[in-house]
Amino acid sequence: MNKQTSKWKQDFFTIWTGQAVSFITSAIFIEEMKEGFSCIEIRRINYSIRKG
Repeated sequence: MNKQTSKWKQDFFTIWTGQAVSFITSAIFIEEMKEGFSCIEIRRINYSIRKG
């Protein structure tokens, strides 16, 4: 019984850690994408101003 309980805790911890890492990675990736998009937008606006 005790061994089974520790196995369950280990699995739960492994899954939870995986989810946390995945969430953090996604958050960082989304922030990077936002930065990238804002840079592209700024460049496009500057190009439009220079062209116009």
